[in-house]
Amino acid sequence: MGKPRRLRRASREATSGKPGGYVGQAGGASSGKSGRINCAALIPFTMNLFLGANIWEMMHGGSTHLPIALMLVSAVFDAVGGVMRSERLRDQFHAAGLFALIAGTLGAFPAVVSGLILARWEIGGKGALFWHHVFLWPAFALLIALSVWRVIVRGRRSRTGFVIYLLAAFLAAFLVSAAGFWGGEILLGGS
Repeated sequence: MGKPRRLRRASREATSGKPGGYVGQAGGASSGKSGRINCAALIPFTMNLFLGANIWEMMHGGSTHLPIALMLVSAVFDAVGGVMRSERLRDQFHAAGLFALIAGTLGAFPAVVSGLILARWEIGGKGALFWHHVFLWPAFALLIALSVWRVIVRGRRSRTGFVIYLLAAFLAAFLVSAAGFWGGEILLGGS
């Protein structure tokens, strides 16, 4: 696939110095020499690429699936590890749950930052964006809290502590899934 037409045109303008021209064309390079790049035209192109909504939409859309999937996987691994009779298998499932939780939490940061940029740093919103944020912020806080708790406690938790953690993990999985649902509603034009 090639570049979208708008990017091709901006790239062509950045290398030519004139709108629509190519390097080496008549009226192309601003200095008249072929192969020179007009930096003044390149800066707006670069800033448009960096600040344009399209790149953030792609980043948000690509990064949101990681925390959703990994939080669900983490909760399931920890639940399965909790019912295993073999200590070795229990430890392996809990380790897999821990790594999935930490990876999901780390993956949530680019999703949140790109989402905030798309929402123009608005934390509330209206319609589907409001409901997306209702589920998102508690889910994000719970992901961070669960990760910190797991790193601090490691394997030294009581049975009661494990049950409380597991309930919180499934709550986080529900919240992050609900935030993803409402994010999909925004994408599909629900509100």
